[in-house]
Amino acid sequence: MSYVQIVMQHSHKSTSIEHMQIIGGGTAGLTVAERLAENPQLSVAVVEGGSFYELDNGNLSQIPAYDVQFSSADPASIQPLVDWGIIASPQTVGHTFEDLFVILHAVPLGTRGSYQQWADHVGDQSYTFERLLSYFRKSPHFTPPDNAKRGPGSSLPYNPDAFNSAGGPLQVSYTNFYQPFSSYVKLGLQKLGLNIIAGLNSGSLLGFSEFTLTVDPRTAVRSSSETSFLQAAIATSTLQVYQRTLAKKIVFDSGKRVKNVLVETAGVMYELSARKEIILSAGVPADALGKDQPYYTLAYKVNVSTNAQLLVNPAFADQAAEDFLTSQKGPLSSPGGNWVGWEKIPSSLRDGLSNTTLSDLAKFPRDWPDLELLPLASATAPAADKDNYAAISIALLTTTSRGNVTILSDDTNQNPAVSLNWLLTTTDREVAVAGFKRARQLAAAIGITVGPEVLPGPQTKTDEEILEFIRGTVGPIHHASATCMFITTPEELGTD
Repeated sequence: MSYVQIVMQHSHKSTSIEHMQIIGGGTAGLTVAERLAENPQLSVAVVEGGSFYELDNGNLSQIPAYDVQFSSADPASIQPLVDWGIIASPQTVGHTFEDLFVILHAVPLGTRGSYQQWADHVGDQSYTFERLLSYFRKSPHFTPPDNAKRGPGSSLPYNPDAFNSAGGPLQVSYTNFYQPFSSYVKLGLQKLGLNIIAGLNSGSLLGFSEFTLTVDPRTAVRSSSETSFLQAAIATSTLQVYQRTLAKKIVFDSGKRVKNVLVETAGVMYELSARKEIILSAGVPADALGKDQPYYTLAYKVNVSTNAQLLVNPAFADQAAEDFLTSQKGPLSSPGGNWVGWEKIPSSLRDGLSNTTLSDLAKFPRDWPDLELLPLASATAPAADKDNYAAISIALLTTTSRGNVTILSDDTNQNPAVSLNWLLTTTDREVAVAGFKRARQLAAAIGITVGPEVLPGPQTKTDEEILEFIRGTVGPIHHASATCMFITTPEELGTD
């Protein structure tokens, strides 16, 4: 049942009365909306600043191989229909936060030790991995890897018990393409001493495996909160969606209860009310709070075919399109890589860390990795030739620097001021340099590079030179890795 009336004059207000109003159509907001809309006795509405990415960004937001489009930290890469356009200072960031548009699609879970630390911190053992697992298993529908489509040598161990056969509607599976590069990556990771593990969804990360992806294996296109939860609710309920609509103000009555929310669509202001609750699920820039993982990339020319050919080889691109459209496989079904490694900084590099850094790293759970090793069969540096390029990217997982977000106005059309503050601490700088050296070790272990290192190049040798390169190229990987910390004592809040 819909009670929506929008009066197209600024001087008038109109009210949509639903049982539940949800402000924010992201991962959390749409999940909550779909769950509530399952009750036919409730009328539910979602207010979302964005729209449907299939319309606004087409293939670039749906096909896995295009996942890096508009995810650069360069402000020139901003796509205004799928991007808030937030520019941080002095470092820059431009990407879509978790609204209706989804670029992020890897689905690992944290470690048992990290959840235990969370539970111990807040004094509530319901936050342990074992207690949360049933909730993790509720939303995704898991499909095992299709090795016939993936190609030779693509089999991998995984744990089907990490998922619920009755779960859904979010589609989760593996890419339908095993990169030729990946066979050598597997050998390289093993040479460095990493062991293969049965997936990344069972509370263990140390070792290497493949990401499960939010990809529908039937079509090989991205599955998201919009395509799963929202579309399911639209098809089976009276859910109301206010797209391209910004919440402007939450209005309270004299009893300090939420009365309604003032919103704006295409310059028209109006009010939305709810009989029961207004749920705020508007999100926060994870990068600025130190909750994303800063990462950087080293680039190499290699002697096997990579996704770099999609940009420079028309025949390769045509065949890739044919494979994708007819068989839902091939390079376009791949985000660029298969294997990803997670490890503590090895002793050969750990011995060079300061006591301060070692002390900081010791505060993290014993099963929590310091580094994410992300080899990708894709071009990451401008190239004038038609050769094959690959990348070894490093994400820092034990950061101690913290950014901040400052609200500049009560007008939601104005972006906040964002300070990322990456690499402020000695610990983060030392870990970053150690990660860089580990990336070079991995490139050597993979053993298929051609010629000298492309980015930054063999002339970058000293710790100072390495750190200068990292400072100049570090960016967000768009993998929100934590929530905001629970405040349990006055000391944590800064009061007594």
